[in-house]
Amino acid sequence: MRPVLTTADSASGNDAPAHRRGGGTRVIDRAAVKAEQIRGLYRSPVAMYINLVNAPIVTAVLWHERSSARLAVWLAIFLIVVPLRLWLRRRFLGSPRSPGEVDRWATLYVAGIGMTGCLWGALAATVYGSPSPDAQAFVAFVLGGMCAGAVASSSVYPPALAAFILPAVLPPSAVLLAQGTVMTAAMGALGLIFCAALTLMGRHFGRSFAEGFRLQLENAALIADLVGARDAAEAASLAKSRFLANMSHELRTPLNAIIGFSEMMREQLRGPVGAYRDYVAHIHDSGTHLLSLINGILDLSKAQAGRLELVEDSVDLGALLGSCLDLVRPQAARAKIELARLADDGLPIVVADEGKLRQIVLNLLSNAVKFTSAGGVVRIGAGLGPDGDLLIEVEDTGIGMAPDDIPKAMQPFQQLESALNRKFAGTGLGLPLARELTELHGGTLALVSEPGRGTTALVRLPAIRVRAPIVEAVAI
Repeated sequence: MRPVLTTADSASGNDAPAHRRGGGTRVIDRAAVKAEQIRGLYRSPVAMYINLVNAPIVTAVLWHERSSARLAVWLAIFLIVVPLRLWLRRRFLGSPRSPGEVDRWATLYVAGIGMTGCLWGALAATVYGSPSPDAQAFVAFVLGGMCAGAVASSSVYPPALAAFILPAVLPPSAVLLAQGTVMTAAMGALGLIFCAALTLMGRHFGRSFAEGFRLQLENAALIADLVGARDAAEAASLAKSRFLANMSHELRTPLNAIIGFSEMMREQLRGPVGAYRDYVAHIHDSGTHLLSLINGILDLSKAQAGRLELVEDSVDLGALLGSCLDLVRPQAARAKIELARLADDGLPIVVADEGKLRQIVLNLLSNAVKFTSAGGVVRIGAGLGPDGDLLIEVEDTGIGMAPDDIPKAMQPFQQLESALNRKFAGTGLGLPLARELTELHGGTLALVSEPGRGTTALVRLPAIRVRAPIVEAVAI
């Protein structure tokens, strides 16, 4: 027996979406909110440029108040740290970032702003250790302004604000408390209160920003869902419109034949009724075709609604394939297509709904013949897979289809041709109905196809439906 085509299950990734539905509300992943917070930190460089401007000004003002060498070292370190932060910001904005890199960029920003806070805190601590009230007042004014600016620029991510506020305010406050006078103790206590207030304010602002980002992401996800639903609805509406346009032709043709021949018989245009025996055959064929179209639509609708039930019995698969070939043979002969069978009476007994299993095979064979040009070949084979599943394969040498078109061909009311340019008659329900009936048996239907190289349809039924072992098949 010729080897039967096998298929492997497609692997599915473990990536989860950034949002999910739970309890009727949309929940946004915290990582997505954090990514927006970090993006907000790097978005504006104003605070960094203010630091670059203020540092030389403070150095110039205090040049004669403190040690010039220490101030020069302080300024040199400052002029290294802040430009490095600006460079990191440029790298962040200019390169693509994966979700896993958010924590790294957050750590880099917190480290950079923390070093800036330490520099301001070290300067303030040395100034408050001197007896110059003018220098102390000046540094207090500058430090208060820098802390207020940090609240405005970094409260979007509270850890970044705390990384600046704590090292900037705590050292000078500790120095003031250590001096022991009532005035310095009061100033140190106020510094601690100021530090705590700014930190709490930053946490409050951070929660507000996080909530705003969460709502923004929810709205974006909701809009994406609505756009997807709209596109799906439009596609479904267009598909059904095309289907109805095609169906109007498919239904009108047999109806016209029935009405036309019956009117000729009624009017006795060719003499007595006995002269119309061939017309009766045409009416019967047209009525049968019309009934099959309607039954196909009803069966598909019932299958999708879960109202189709199996009437299971022991089915001789070999006899079923042979009868299906006999039914399709006249169609293949008219199209000058060769039918090849790779199965014999040794095929197993299958527990299935015989009528529905026959419909599956007939749909696949009819579809293969319809899309195969004269001189082509349609082959059918059956066998057991490595896992004991029953495999039924229908292969043709027809026109084939692109891999991207396979999912469309398997969907109800979807046809690869429009009503205006279609070359092949039919409702387009053959494959979808075959798939629904296969899945009703607990199996799967897969297509493998390439343009110009034909199509292979593989029906896989579970091993529990096989009741007898298979023997070697002989090609006919």
